[in-house]
Amino acid sequence: MSLTNRSSVRRPRAFSLLEMILAVVIISTVAAVSLQYLRPSGEAARQRTCDVTRQLLQNYTDRYYSSAGSWPSRDLSEIATATFAGDSLPLCPCDGSRYEMSGAIVICPTHESTRR
Repeated sequence: MSLTNRSSVRRPRAFSLLEMILAVVIISTVAAVSLQYLRPSGEAARQRTCDVTRQLLQNYTDRYYSSAGSWPSRDLSEIATATFAGDSLPLCPCDGSRYEMSGAIVICPTHESTRR
């Protein structure tokens, strides 16, 4: 092959280092912005899960009251039986705290102030 023929053959152009860095920066920016919107929905889902779990425990305490004639103690240890809630009581999905009785209502100490 002669020198003139070799120069007329075009090799495919590759991405430059600057173009690759720019692409990584754009993708990182989009990911950072989208994570801001995904995080609150995750917290809201944990809050709803906490509410549902609290309502389930409230149903167990109501059943306990119907059968025993009194409310369980503050730590709900009486309903941690096979008859009511099973051998162990569920914990708050947000921070792992234990649910408690406040009068005749089951509360989550972490979220108590946000529900009133």
